[in-house]
Amino acid sequence: MMLQFHHQTNICCAEGYRAGAYFLRILRTSHVKTESKRIGLIAKAEAAYISLASGTTIALSQKPHLVRLAPLKFLAPDIVTAILEGRQPPLLTARKILRATKIPLCWKEQRTFFGFE
Repeated sequence: MMLQFHHQTNICCAEGYRAGAYFLRILRTSHVKTESKRIGLIAKAEAAYISLASGTTIALSQKPHLVRLAPLKFLAPDIVTAILEGRQPPLLTARKILRATKIPLCWKEQRTFFGFE
């Protein structure tokens, strides 16, 4: 899934493939501005993963941050959707997401880990 957030227009676009079908989701809502830090983390996770996986040269000072962001690319689709729509648990802040270590790969375990279940 590829995410882009445009701060000037408060538009978030998500596109990708789910169950073999292409989807494009565009959100423009009042909550996007208040959710922009969480949405930004998800979008940055995609970019971090691409940077790390591509094998391009990365500044040594940037690598720890990219390594911390990249696992967020593998969040369960329903968690990503909930964040995009502002339906995440109230205590799930951008800081908590970014500081999470050892995020489970299993989507069910992720829901418990981040307080969705």
